[in-house]
Amino acid sequence: MKLINKISRYYLLNSTIVFFTAFAAIYFALNWIIKDDVDEQLFVNKQEIMKKISKGIPVDNPPFIEVTELNKKMSFEQAPGDTSIYQAEVNEMEPFRQIVSFYSSNNKHYKLTVRTSLIEMEDLLISLLIIFTVVFIMFVAILYFINRKTTKEIFRPFYKNLFKLKKYSIKSGETIELDSSDIDEFTELNVVLNELSEKASKEYQALKEFTEDLSHELQTPVSIIKSRLELLLQRKLVDEEMVEDLRKAYQNINKLDKLNRSLILLAKLESKDFFDSTKINIGETVKKIIDNFADIAESKNIAITSNIYSVNNIVCNVTLADVLVSNLLSNAIRHNYENGKIEVYLSESLLRISNTGCEQPLNEEKLFSRFDKNITSKESIGLGLAIVKKICLLYNYKIRYSFEKQMHIIEVEF
Repeated sequence: MKLINKISRYYLLNSTIVFFTAFAAIYFALNWIIKDDVDEQLFVNKQEIMKKISKGIPVDNPPFIEVTELNKKMSFEQAPGDTSIYQAEVNEMEPFRQIVSFYSSNNKHYKLTVRTSLIEMEDLLISLLIIFTVVFIMFVAILYFINRKTTKEIFRPFYKNLFKLKKYSIKSGETIELDSSDIDEFTELNVVLNELSEKASKEYQALKEFTEDLSHELQTPVSIIKSRLELLLQRKLVDEEMVEDLRKAYQNINKLDKLNRSLILLAKLESKDFFDSTKINIGETVKKIIDNFADIAESKNIAITSNIYSVNNIVCNVTLADVLVSNLLSNAIRHNYENGKIEVYLSESLLRISNTGCEQPLNEEKLFSRFDKNITSKESIGLGLAIVKKICLLYNYKIRYSFEKQMHIIEVEF
């Protein structure tokens, strides 16, 4: 949820609580004021009625005035209270406020009940509450939009800086420039972010230089060891055990050489180094790579069938295009089984390589990660598909994995 929406929701929630609290308080306050005023009027009416009774003037007017003659004198008075009386005119019970008192005049004793209808008072109360509700809702609505607009203005530098942070990459080596703000907390946040980005950029550059230097320094001794082992393997050695040890050593140093070269390429792709790109015929590239891997596939008795319909040219670096197709095909062969099959399909905008292999679908998220390799394949260095993924990201190609009809399928959409 966006921050401004969160603030707005809290504002509306608090406003609603305030509204109902104020509504209840005003309702009870108005109700008390109205009844107090009615009670005062009842006392005034009672005094006037008593005067009329003393003068012998008839005053009985049900249900507003009821005078009952008593046999004996009564001396107490009831406090004003609410009651309901049936009204035949409207065929329903209506609310009244009444006061009951006892009065003696000319040796006669009376019970005097004075009432006033609360219908008009209730209508007045309801009208006042409706007016209050409408005014309050309008007031809250106006404040809501003013508050939302003000909050947007206050947070404008924050959102601008957030956008810049999303676009920022420590690989660029540049210091991020954040918009200034007159709010102390935002200014403090900018200072911390600037220091953090500068520190992260320096550490990344140092790590990148160390990795590149290490990889390049490893190339020379690895090449020397590899060439020496090749010379030893070419000699006629009598000790078969020594020959086997040399062969294993050569396989491992060859794997180390591939790993080193792959890491260098991956580092360049991640840092988005400049690669010369040109229009290439991807169909010719795919055919060439299939021919290159024909012997390796034949050694495992894997049948490769291809359907190449594309004569389309794509924009890519020639070497990276070779690496992309080679890694996909190499992966299909390496993780296949004896007497398996590989299907290569190429259209104007899609390269699809399908292969048999394990009978369960793979985890697509881990498939294109570094060193996520099949443990049964000792030859794999675990970087092939990670490099393919980086090449696709570099050229905005779409890559996806699926598992259908016991076939593992990787598609690259140009």
